[in-house]
Amino acid sequence: MIAGFGSSSGSNVEHYFSKKHTLSLPMPFNIPRVLHNLLFEDTAIEFDAKQKDMLEALRFSYIALGKLGEQYELQKSKLKEQILAEPDNTEIKHELEDLKLDKQQANYDFRNLTEIMLELLQKEQIEALLRFSKVLR
Repeated sequence: MIAGFGSSSGSNVEHYFSKKHTLSLPMPFNIPRVLHNLLFEDTAIEFDAKQKDMLEALRFSYIALGKLGEQYELQKSKLKEQILAEPDNTEIKHELEDLKLDKQQANYDFRNLTEIMLELLQKEQIEALLRFSKVLR
């Protein structure tokens, strides 16, 4: 049987924050629990002013990326419906490509922010975060 045909499994819908945007992140932020703990939990880790600013930017970006993902899915489905209704309309196809590029850019920017945050953290802070997240003992 050809893969993708004849399968009775329905659409595989997954919550945006579960894994999608953490797959290409640098260690240890590719572990969703570690990233969530850094951004939203009181880990008792002391941060300097620069780290606090970057943490706030990363938190904002994380939330914005989730909202963008939801909007992206809605707009993508609308544009695909329009393409089916008007298959010769190249403007709609360009809009869909622009939408995809915007999403890729947002993911790229978020990944860059996580890399910068990782560079700003000291070894002891990373170890404390991993212990808090129960990745290290």
